[in-house]
Amino acid sequence: MCNRRLALVEMGSLVASGVRYLASYTKSQGIPTNVLYTLLRESWALQAAEALLSREELLRKPVLTDGQLAHLLAFVRDHGVTHLGFSLMTGNFRAFQEAVQYLRREGWKGCIIAGGVHPTLCPEETLFEGVDYAVAGPGELPLMDILRNRGLEGVSGLAYRREGRIVKNPILDEAYLELDSLPFPDYDFPDHYLIRDDATLRMSLELHRKLTSRGSYYVLTTSRGCPYHCQYCCNVNSRHLTRSAPARAIEELHQAKKRLPYLYGCNTEGDDTFFMGSDDWLREFLPRFKAEFGWPLVINIMPRFCTRERLLLLKEGGLKYACIGLQGSERLNREYYHRRETNDSFVAACDLMADLDINYSVDVILDRPYETEDDLREVCLTLNRLRPPFRVRAFSMTPFPGTPFLERLTADGLLERCASDPYESAITLYTSLVTPSRPDAYRTPSYWYKLIHKVLCLYRGKEIDRLIAEGPHSPTAIDRVNRLYDRATRTWLFAERFRSTTPRLFQATLDVYMWWKRRLAG
Repeated sequence: MCNRRLALVEMGSLVASGVRYLASYTKSQGIPTNVLYTLLRESWALQAAEALLSREELLRKPVLTDGQLAHLLAFVRDHGVTHLGFSLMTGNFRAFQEAVQYLRREGWKGCIIAGGVHPTLCPEETLFEGVDYAVAGPGELPLMDILRNRGLEGVSGLAYRREGRIVKNPILDEAYLELDSLPFPDYDFPDHYLIRDDATLRMSLELHRKLTSRGSYYVLTTSRGCPYHCQYCCNVNSRHLTRSAPARAIEELHQAKKRLPYLYGCNTEGDDTFFMGSDDWLREFLPRFKAEFGWPLVINIMPRFCTRERLLLLKEGGLKYACIGLQGSERLNREYYHRRETNDSFVAACDLMADLDINYSVDVILDRPYETEDDLREVCLTLNRLRPPFRVRAFSMTPFPGTPFLERLTADGLLERCASDPYESAITLYTSLVTPSRPDAYRTPSYWYKLIHKVLCLYRGKEIDRLIAEGPHSPTAIDRVNRLYDRATRTWLFAERFRSTTPRLFQATLDVYMWWKRRLAG
């Protein structure tokens, strides 16, 4: 296999956990491997110009610049790349199309492979002209099978063309490798490159830190899979849940600290089962984590798995910040999302965190075609039961392809009412899972949006009770919500600037502030 050379492309992010795992695995199997990063629409001049364009004009513009495409082509030619793999989410699918079409138009004959969430959910769409293979499910074994020229029929999750039709292989159980059997994610910077408008830069510690907004926190994944089955989620690993041993997770952090000496925190938000694992796992991991690193820890909290004992264990081990999902009213969670949570379980979990002075944010989904004013009022009433301050991350409902929620929206004729298009989430400055992209679709009324997103995080009392009860039916109430929202926005903007400038001082100040505010709130 000495004539094989692989390059893996990550578009839009430098976290790139999936690509890093693949790169370390193929290297362990003797395959020379590079990792290439392309940051979509990275030019500041281009970004400034985009603010003056309409959505229709933006969608007609390329996602990747001419310079990025030219440098990508030059890299694969100059380095003798034989196989080019792309890690795809739905949001960077359009950038993938542009890259493939350009490479083929310029005569590059190498093998192009796509893997990740989007190819798993939409293999036929991914396998357009110019793409050789799409891989559904875990990618380590299928990628090596392709590099070894194994017969296509036995390759797990592989989609390919044969005699004018698309063949899709089943995902095999053996493709779900145990995490303990895999090498650690690849941070071998001499093999990593950033494809920019004006140049191809070899990645370095300094460049990585500069480009990673929260590079001081290591992104740790101790599991694959999620026990939840939320109907709107594009999680593709729910079929198999696997967990690394605590000792392996500790060793990974030690390896990361050697490679990234500026680290001073650990973020497990992308690890769906970190909090829901056994208490025995946490009891083995957390004392070592605290003793050997002493870092702050960021996690996701699942309300119905939340106990005081587990939170105490986590706090003693370094837990500083948690994210917890409310998402919607009980009706929406039960009937449309299939989330087995209640308002009471959510509030109880938040109260426990407040008692223990654990800072947290709440995830809420808005712009839902099925929501009513009663649903929005219920969400506000639930948030108003919490002790401020906390933060709300308001997401715009995004119907991802291949999900049950998309099927339901389509059957009910409501798909066009969704304000966010998953295919556009990496295209424009103001389009993402947080910011809606379809101006004529359904939007959560501004009154409720402002209450949920910013006001209820900081304020409570009789006036807030009255504003929730009245709703957007009084000019006086609307004016008051607007004023509170503007004040809260300035507060959060200041906090974000403070955090990005001096993160350690910000964390210490936040700890004192949160403790004081919660004591005042009772």
